[in-house]
Amino acid sequence: MKNILNVKPDLDLNARLVFSNELVDIADLKNKRVLDIGCGFGWFELNALKKGVKEIAGIEISAEDLKAARSNIKDGRAVFKIGGALKLPFKDNYFDTVVAWEVVEHIPKNTEDKMFKEVYRVLKKKGTFYLSFSFESGIISVANLSQLRLIDSRRLAYPIGEMSETDFVRLKEKLKALLP
Repeated sequence: MKNILNVKPDLDLNARLVFSNELVDIADLKNKRVLDIGCGFGWFELNALKKGVKEIAGIEISAEDLKAARSNIKDGRAVFKIGGALKLPFKDNYFDTVVAWEVVEHIPKNTEDKMFKEVYRVLKKKGTFYLSFSFESGIISVANLSQLRLIDSRRLAYPIGEMSETDFVRLKEKLKALLP
């Protein structure tokens, strides 16, 4: 996320950040290893640290995009790396929880499958993937508020908007087809 206003991470959230922060189950944060794909200025990291994560990694595609997070979050449990959703710079089965808040619409069109495979690769067997995307992102029009479904033994949760049962089934089937 480009930080053109030089915003600093803060515990005082508003709008969609409040919803995204509250969507994540405390059990998916407390004493867990968490990855935030597209961490921006570090708002989620700051909030996850407060909730007791064991470790949180935030990635962005450039050092400039990580500048605010790196300069404002000084906690040994937080690490910030340059990386992208299509090639995550982490080992297999490392994270308990992965979040991607409105990242899908920023990757090249028709590479969503590669992103989901990468998330699956770094996510532990019983891990949870929280996904949100804006309207008309290219995968499907919208996602359902706090829906939670099983894909293998990894869980998928995603906020925002309303989704028909047909679209939900299509997304679930698409992900199942991608994953081993």
